[in-house]
Amino acid sequence: MPYATLGPAQRDADLQRLDELLAALGHSQENRDDLLIEHLQSARTYLLGAMPEEYALSLQNARDNLSLVRDKTLRQRLESTLPSLLDEIEHAGTPRDGQRRSPAARTDRDPYAGDGCGSGADLFPFFKGAKTSMGVFYPWKYVIATFPSFEAAKAAGDALRQAGMGAEEVMAVAGGEMLRFFEQLRTETSLFGALMEGLSRVIATEAAFVVADIRRAREGAGFLAVYHPDEADTQRLREIFAPIGPISMHWYRRGSIESLI
Repeated sequence: MPYATLGPAQRDADLQRLDELLAALGHSQENRDDLLIEHLQSARTYLLGAMPEEYALSLQNARDNLSLVRDKTLRQRLESTLPSLLDEIEHAGTPRDGQRRSPAARTDRDPYAGDGCGSGADLFPFFKGAKTSMGVFYPWKYVIATFPSFEAAKAAGDALRQAGMGAEEVMAVAGGEMLRFFEQLRTETSLFGALMEGLSRVIATEAAFVVADIRRAREGAGFLAVYHPDEADTQRLREIFAPIGPISMHWYRRGSIESLI
């Protein structure tokens, strides 16, 4: 079934409830279950990214794994909270006055999408086919910068366009959309599969960058992809991004990855 996005007040309240569940699971050494935590972290990311179908599915996956929680009190808390969160997203956008409302159009794009913003699907044509090397994410001639939030990534993209870069050279992506892109890559290229076993030290390092990006995406980070073929512009990128506070900046060059901060 199609879902509508939650309003800002309800979204913030549900984010707090998810954070409380994650904190409780994290503090419980006996009941720490990585799969359940992963589902809840994904739900949080999708809620932040206004991706209601994915958010609901992550909640359902978390609910289906509650039998793994051995602590009865904590399990009962999860059994009470998760159905409540699901009920809220299932009834989001339902009129309270009994009037029918036209269903909202489903979009795979980020709610902030506009100039230089995109979804996970938009990244495939943006990278012009330069996506993987030996099964590892490798967008040659691109810089992937990670920021604490999508808003910060979008601000960095705006700053680059004001400095003269074209919209086709810069794309800001929310964490939820970046996760979707990595999932598509994994499906198409067996990313993180058996191919990565026994790869060279350089390729293993590249894979570590992707793992870090996935973790940050789940934590709500924003990403900025920049077409960057010319080393002469590297210092300009650093100067433009510095006031916005990037977490990381990796330039994918032929044969190596250079950290720009």
